Amino acid sequence: MVPSVVIDEHGITVPTFDEYRQYMADGMRAIFGEDIYLEPDSQDGQMIDIFAFALTETAQAIAAAYHSFGVGSAVGVGLSRMVKINGIQRRSATKSTVDVRVVGQAGTTIRRGIVEDDFKNKWDLPQVVTIPETGEITVTATAREYGDIRILEGDLTGITTPTRGWQSVENMAASSPGVPVESDFELRLRQRHSTALPSLTVNDGILGSVLNVFGVNKAMLYENNQDEPDENGIPGHSICLVVEGGDVNEVAEAIRIRKTPGTGTFGDVSAEVTDALGIKGTIRFMRPDIIDVWVRVTITITPRYDAESAIAIAKNLAAWADGLKIGEPALINRMYAPIFAGDTSTYAPTYNVSLIEVSTDNGTTWSGGNVPVAFDELARILRDNVTVIIDGGD
Repeated sequence: MVPSVVIDEHGITVPTFDEYRQYMADGMRAIFGEDIYLEPDSQDGQMIDIFAFALTETAQAIAAAYHSFGVGSAVGVGLSRMVKINGIQRRSATKSTVDVRVVGQAGTTIRRGIVEDDFKNKWDLPQVVTIPETGEITVTATAREYGDIRILEGDLTGITTPTRGWQSVENMAASSPGVPVESDFELRLRQRHSTALPSLTVNDGILGSVLNVFGVNKAMLYENNQDEPDENGIPGHSICLVVEGGDVNEVAEAIRIRKTPGTGTFGDVSAEVTDALGIKGTIRFMRPDIIDVWVRVTITITPRYDAESAIAIAKNLAAWADGLKIGEPALINRMYAPIFAGDTSTYAPTYNVSLIEVSTDNGTTWSGGNVPVAFDELARILRDNVTVIIDGGD
């Protein structure tokens, strides 16, 4: 029987290289006799290998095309095309953003404004910024360079393009770092969120809409459907979204088009929005406060220990923390997995963890307990904030 690609109720079945080679070898023997020598070290055997390899590659390409029609199995460009069904697209590399408060005389228009932080990084304001009657406005500044540019609250105060009537600028929170091109895993995850956009649950639709805003890395929605403020200070019959990244006005618009009439919004970031009838309103939300966590890991090692493991431990802990949700505490017991995953040995472990300590004040004080995180906070571990100590020495 000729080996061939089969698609049936069980999915797709692809012949292997050995099956193709055996089929052609049997055909050669039927033509030239059973005594023909077809081992890989013969010319005929090498020719069969070339044909079998070509057929195998073709079958694999057919299988890849078949799998590209499913979001769960498509990769690369195929996945990028599939998610368009849900009205989304793969995110390209992004620049870091930060919310800034622009202060000046009412009516002042700033065109193509550029501001600067204490580290000489340049940030672009929106193309046109008009200061309202209140004398100040909050807008989102975008770094001129791609990549992970991090600044803390108050680090951005310089005006690179002075404009008459523009008095000052300052960032009220830490920046939201830029990200690389969206991976297949991240795109699949966002695709699952995007299916909530037309859902019957309003909150799911709001969260999905916000997560689909360009530049948004993480978001969390809280609702208080009671009459009195809740333990987080959210007023009654209101929602509070805590959003990392994304333009202020685009995030506010995403909330506006999904929330139900009469539902209040809560937060210290606000933006004016206008509905389809031309009625203006204000949407409020929050930016997460970044909780930097320092980690000190004490290990006992075996003679086969590789110093590269310490670098891998720091990398793994930083990657693990990047996966934490807004409002999610940094739990000590969940740090063991990324720490042990840093072992460079593929056989027996080369170290054991004696102690894990954490600090939130740059190592002034250490604790063996979990790091609590408020509803509007986001824990973060930088690679440089991880120290690996070996028992018995530095």
